[in-house]
Amino acid sequence: MDLSSNHLENATSVVRAMNTLVDPVRQAQPGAREGLLALSHRLTAMVETPSETVQRIGWAESARFAAIKTAVDLKIFDALNEAGGDS
Repeated sequence: MDLSSNHLENATSVVRAMNTLVDPVRQAQPGAREGLLALSHRLTAMVETPSETVQRIGWAESARFAAIKTAVDLKIFDALNEAGGDS
């Protein structure tokens, strides 16, 4: 995967932020583990390819995949779009 320098800088800043939470996690400070977990998800989203995202959702997160498939089958995304939900 080819990361642009800006993308790499963003990923580096997330890793730095993760490093600041190592000691708080070890000390069991409230919210530290959840913060580290959130940053790890952000880093994954930044560096994985679109096909890796599809594979992860389809295989490792089967409940999410089932929910997405159900929403597509029921045309929920179409209804949201028609209602002006563009975000």
